[in-house]
Amino acid sequence: MKPFSVIVPSKNWIKENCIVETDINKYLPGPYTLILKKKNKDFLKHVSESETIGIRIPKNDFTELVQKSGVPFVTTSVNFSGEKPANKISEIPKEILEKADFIFNSGELSGKPSTLVIEGKEINR
Repeated sequence: MKPFSVIVPSKNWIKENCIVETDINKYLPGPYTLILKKKNKDFLKHVSESETIGIRIPKNDFTELVQKSGVPFVTTSVNFSGEKPANKISEIPKEILEKADFIFNSGELSGKPSTLVIEGKEINR
């Protein structure tokens, strides 16, 4: 299983559940996915079976809903591995739409993936 990332409700949530050795204030909120070690390797195992998890707090309206809920939201890019991501809902493959629990429409997107931050190093994709 390829790991997913989660949009999290707060920086405090990150500190409670992950080992933080990077200045998260430098990256979040923003267009980054921080790859952090989980304090408990079984935590969110259905999202990531490894000892790490991708953490996001993007700057958008949906993040406000996640913050109000107080719980993380599992997310993924809207494409099949290796294919170009969808920039609008009409470009999402039917197979993905049928399996999604929710689709949040925030208009047309740039198609630029988030920058990964692993052990303090930025990796553009």
